[in-house]
Amino acid sequence: MGSIGEPSTLPEDVTAYLEGLYDAGLDSLDAQLAALFESLDARGLLDDTLIVITSDHGEDFGEHGIFLHGGHYAEVSHVPLIFVPPVRFGVAPHRVEERGSPWT
Repeated sequence: MGSIGEPSTLPEDVTAYLEGLYDAGLDSLDAQLAALFESLDARGLLDDTLIVITSDHGEDFGEHGIFLHGGHYAEVSHVPLIFVPPVRFGVAPHRVEERGSPWT
């Protein structure tokens, strides 16, 4: 088996474990964001707050024979960039499909 970032395979139970850790991290992040938004709302600040959410990279779980973030594939390089403007801006929610990367 290769080292992290080199093409390899892992037993299914190890891959499932890694995916479970990743999912647990996302669940924790969701809970922390919910607490932040509830706190802002309780203090009357949510509607006046610009919210920006992004990520530095994604993870590979065996796609292309790579685990974690050792490759330069879409699973790692395509990350969210979410803006939620203050309510007073009157911007309706919408999704922009264009990517700003020259590698897409």
